[in-house]
Amino acid sequence: NTGGKTGSNYPDNFNTNNLDANSTVEYNGMEVQTIYATTYGNLILSNSEIKTPGGNILIAGNLSLINSVEVDLGSYTCNRTAVGGTLSMASGSILKLGGSSGGQAGSNFPVNFANLALDPGSMIEYKGIGAQTVYSTPTYGTLTLSNFSTKTAGGNINIAGNLAVASTVFDLTTFSCNRTALGGTFSLSTISTLKLAGGSGGTPGSNFPNNFTVHILNATSTVEYNGIVPQTIYPVPTYGNL
Repeated sequence: NTGGKTGSNYPDNFNTNNLDANSTVEYNGMEVQTIYATTYGNLILSNSEIKTPGGNILIAGNLSLINSVEVDLGSYTCNRTAVGGTLSMASGSILKLGGSSGGQAGSNFPVNFANLALDPGSMIEYKGIGAQTVYSTPTYGTLTLSNFSTKTAGGNINIAGNLAVASTVFDLTTFSCNRTALGGTFSLSTISTLKLAGGSGGTPGSNFPNNFTVHILNATSTVEYNGIVPQTIYPVPTYGNL
């Protein structure tokens, strides 16, 4: 992870950095690596160690997270230069988003990718310390929300894996956040809050997340039914605070 640009062995000291749109750069180190901030063709991030950007990244082709790589964007962006291409995440891969702007509205989720292929075994975590909007277009594998600030649904959210709300506020407003098929775990950890304003779209009579077979609601967690329409309180889980 040394010998070139800061935090990697990306070639250094060249006056011009010209990567064709059809070219590929792969960061596959077994140590922590810093992704050099430039315009890539295709960018592949692989192997199990953490990859972090050294600045805002542009991609002209595809972005691929493979193996069990963990990519922490912090508040930086990793966007496509124009609409097209594919953002893919393999099983075991993790993408962490700490920004409230720069990508999809209200976050730094990578923008301008025409195709989003997230394996059910992948995970995306919104971990910003500022308010974030959860992008609703992809079908997530596991969706994790963390770091105290409010996370608001940007639309109806679909999940193929698990939903974990970790010490944060998740405001669904009237949108839904359901599993695509029966299974998986919905967890609310210590001092987490789930706000529900919908009278439909989830479990009968509300927008409480549906199709999760396991519910783990910490004793210090809170679920708030705050709809201005009639709501039915889902009776299955043991609530912390209601």
